[in-house]
Amino acid sequence: MKKQTQQKDIKTLEAMDIAELTKEIAKAEKELFLLNMKHRVNELKQSHTLGAQKKYIAKLQMMKTRI
Repeated sequence: MKKQTQQKDIKTLEAMDIAELTKEIAKAEKELFLLNMKHRVNELKQSHTLGAQKKYIAKLQMMKTRI
C-alpha cells in the first residue's frame, strides 16, 4: 500500500520561504491529481482524503500570499 503524503502544520509552513512553498504546492497538487484519478477508477477507498488535500492546497496558497 502506498504511503500517504504528510501534511505539514502551520508553524512549519510559516517558516518556509516562497520557493519552498511553491515546491510544496506543486507536490500537493500532484498528489491531488493522483487521488482524483484513483477516485475515478473506483480504486480510492478513503474518499475523504480528496477534501482534505484540497483544503491543504488552499492553506498553502494562503500562506504563500501572506509572504
